[in-house]
Amino acid sequence: MVVGLPISMDGRQSASTRAAQEFTAKLRRAFPNQNIFTYDERLTTQEAKRNVPSRTPDDAEAARIILQGFLDKQRKGKNILN
Repeated sequence: MVVGLPISMDGRQSASTRAAQEFTAKLRRAFPNQNIFTYDERLTTQEAKRNVPSRTPDDAEAARIILQGFLDKQRKGKNILN
């Protein structure tokens, strides 16, 4: 599982970041045998808007972008937030 981690553009954590971290911790407790990662979701809304210019991008498009970014980094062997 991959959970988007809302980090501010300057790298600071916010209340939303902490809420996502708490949600991730709950998921890890509920699914102890499952790999659960967090992924920096900065700029995903802007990318979703570019991908779907004719309508307001929905959460599914943002989730697709987050998952694709995670998979791309994993394939390249980059360090992934966990």
